[in-house]
Amino acid sequence: MNRLETEEVLKKPYMPFYVYLLRNPKGHVFYVGKGEGKRILNHEKELYRKHFPVHTNWKKLNRVAQIIASGKEIGYEIESWHYDEVSAYEREDKLILKYERKNPYRLCNSNGQRWRGKPSKALIKLRAEKKIGI
Repeated sequence: MNRLETEEVLKKPYMPFYVYLLRNPKGHVFYVGKGEGKRILNHEKELYRKHFPVHTNWKKLNRVAQIIASGKEIGYEIESWHYDEVSAYEREDKLILKYERKNPYRLCNSNGQRWRGKPSKALIKLRAEKKIGI
């Protein structure tokens, strides 16, 4: 789904929690998350924060920035809906393991390395265009 289609689905949520996938333009999953409300759509907004928290997932932010800087769109998919947060976290964990096995280097929320890193050139460029410092 594209951003607009995803916004339409979120207007009438089936259940309070969901597990979602972010896909690159080739259709490969690069992030698995658990959300409620419009969480699935907030990853692009994170690029333009004034300050980044200590535990910023640079790997994910850099991937999102690279896709946007290339003029392409992120693919959004709500994989499953859940009544309770615990079952959503369990499903998220299962999907992370599934996609880690396929290609551990593509998934941005795998292993403890996700917090390491720094802003990529694409992220710095996007922030400069909006006149936000790093």
